[in-house]
Amino acid sequence: VMMKMTWNFNVRILSQRFHVPPFCSAESIAMIDIVVFAATAFLTLIWKKRYAYKDAEEMICLVDDRNTEVPGGCRRQEMRSQNLWHRATYVLIKHKPTNMNEEETHILVQKRSKIKDYCPGRLDPLPGGVVGVGESYMENAEREILEEMGFSPQILKQVFIFPYEDDKVKVWGGYFECTYTGELRDL
Repeated sequence: VMMKMTWNFNVRILSQRFHVPPFCSAESIAMIDIVVFAATAFLTLIWKKRYAYKDAEEMICLVDDRNTEVPGGCRRQEMRSQNLWHRATYVLIKHKPTNMNEEETHILVQKRSKIKDYCPGRLDPLPGGVVGVGESYMENAEREILEEMGFSPQILKQVFIFPYEDDKVKVWGGYFECTYTGELRDL
């Protein structure tokens, strides 16, 4: 009875909101809407499980509070759940297309994926990532720029390394800078 009542209610709402063509009933539109919603929900779950799991199992570079590498590292999920010291890179990307004036330089920003374990869905002015086991700061920064921004910088400059700690993260960050001279549409 509850299903029938909900179904009739949804059909009435759809009939009121949309102009139903004469060859298509409101029930057909409601059924299509339900199928699309179910498919979207299913694909979202599959996507989150596949990629969240992949990231959670990634082996990352653990360090102590003085940035000395801990042999073997650990899985990302352990690092997050126990708030362990690790390494990460942060890259400031200056955007200066060759057709712009000398003074005009902008900063490229990215929107983080909603399935990220840290600051999901937020704007990020410093693309980068967690350093993997056996990976240097420089190797990680180069890989992350290519993965996240879609280009390989001609010159990537490491500026400094810094510690940061709060109730959610303990990290030794490598801060880098580079310049992208291409067009935004090419990213």
